[in-house]
Amino acid sequence: MPRPPATPPTGARVWPLDGPRATMLDAIVSGLALLRSEVPRSTALPADIDLVAAEEPQGALIAETTRLLALALLDELTTGGDRPSLAGQPALGELEALTKAVSIRMTAAQRRDALGDAAAIIREVGLDRDLDCHLGSEPDGGGVIVSAPIPPATAHVWLLDRLFQRAEMFVLGDEVLTHERMAAAWYFSRWSVGGRGLDREAMAFTRNVREQEWTLVERETMALGTTVMEAFVDAEPFARIPARQQRLARALTASILDVFVVEAVEGNRITLRPVRGGRVHRVHEHNEEARPRPGNLVIGRLIPFEDDLWLRSPGALAFPPNHPDDGAVFAQALARVAGAMPLPIAIEALISTAVLGGKPPVSPKPAPSAREARELVQFMTDALEKLGLREEVPIEEMPDDTAARLLRPTSELRYYRFSADEALAEWMAALTAQAERGEPGPASAAKGRGGKKGKKKRRR
Repeated sequence: MPRPPATPPTGARVWPLDGPRATMLDAIVSGLALLRSEVPRSTALPADIDLVAAEEPQGALIAETTRLLALALLDELTTGGDRPSLAGQPALGELEALTKAVSIRMTAAQRRDALGDAAAIIREVGLDRDLDCHLGSEPDGGGVIVSAPIPPATAHVWLLDRLFQRAEMFVLGDEVLTHERMAAAWYFSRWSVGGRGLDREAMAFTRNVREQEWTLVERETMALGTTVMEAFVDAEPFARIPARQQRLARALTASILDVFVVEAVEGNRITLRPVRGGRVHRVHEHNEEARPRPGNLVIGRLIPFEDDLWLRSPGALAFPPNHPDDGAVFAQALARVAGAMPLPIAIEALISTAVLGGKPPVSPKPAPSAREARELVQFMTDALEKLGLREEVPIEEMPDDTAARLLRPTSELRYYRFSADEALAEWMAALTAQAERGEPGPASAAKGRGGKKGKKKRRR
């Protein structure tokens, strides 16, 4: 557990977790350690453990109880009560009963992991109260919560991470969506390269946010016929997530993506104008250290908030131009690729070349091995057929270059084309090529090749 900052930020408070409050924290940690005990420590979780565990009834009960206890703990700290409130007692009793029934022996490593999990829940609960809360420890080992007030707009921006984690868990509930998620991430990685002279950790963070926005917010899935976020908003579990994250999810479906020039900066309000023309946007800047200056360029997503105010996505980049006409050059670059690729991918290619010094596209392996590539092709072939998106095509109707590559075409071979967007089609083509390279012979040379695109998709 991290130590609190030596010099707390302006307006920050340090809340000691002693006595009954220490008991509440111990119960939260024990509950989360219990959830962790069901997962091997080497396993990479797709989301925080409370969100992962919520997919099962018993796990959902423990996860919800830990959240209720965290809510009660924050309420007590912020209201200044000297004794535990009655609101936290039922959750405390229930959580202690659940953990005692299993009686796990917590190691130091398990406690450290569980404290990190508790910190994530406490921070989420704090952000719902416009508080940036961090769980830490004093030199004597006692627990503390360091909190600082933040604007509501900033709190919403920082809640995006938990919202995207919830959307990722929604995707994992459907096997076809999960595979489409793999395809979209691979396609994005083709155009997201480079990083000269920049903070690699920061670049990796912003890149990850942009990839999630492309995959979860922008791309229309074949399985659902809509985006993941739009489907999530309409799904039954959506009603159970915190209200601010519901608001964010709906706002994301109305967000915009572009290159902007900074016209003015007044405190944490910046004025942005799209380089391709259009309305001016008044934007809240949540990161004081990243506050841009007039004349800077901003590339990325803006999310509508309230009173004509927009939020800057944490995946957006702000930087000074190298040349005075960079804005016009970027506008021309986007105009050239309009319709040739999805806008989020064009934006990523622009970031890779103009900002990070990369040379996209690259050709990463779509699967760890040829065997797995064959399995993935087979799965998606079957899935597209079940969705009514695959059709058989006679060899004489295949493109000349594809037919020419076939070795000894016979009536025993069957050829298909699929309705798929560029991301899925390119992924499947790359998987097929990887599978062929691992084959002992050319017998399956053209099985599963993509071709025809569906409605509103670019023809390949």
